[in-house]
Amino acid sequence: MSGPAPALAAIGDLPDWLRPLAQVAARVRPEEISRFLPPATGGRPGAVLILLGEGESGPDLLLIERAPDMRSHAGQPAFPGGAVDPGDDGPVAAALREAHEETG
Repeated sequence: MSGPAPALAAIGDLPDWLRPLAQVAARVRPEEISRFLPPATGGRPGAVLILLGEGESGPDLLLIERAPDMRSHAGQPAFPGGAVDPGDDGPVAAALREAHEETG
């Protein structure tokens, strides 16, 4: 990976509704939230965009619906994202590129 790591906001700088999520995310272990863990060897780097915002009716979360003809997880909701390509400047750039491709 190349490029600087993204800056993280201090918890006090976040909206009240987002603080509990940030606090949990700072200490959660992968096996606590998924049984699908990366392989010990192999695999490919990937990235997703988790876009949270304040909408007219409260917090918003961007999800996409996977295409109905995909070979796995067809029609399921998902975060936009995918593989990190060789031309990407790290996972942040990959997540933003994929989100733009998938949502416009």
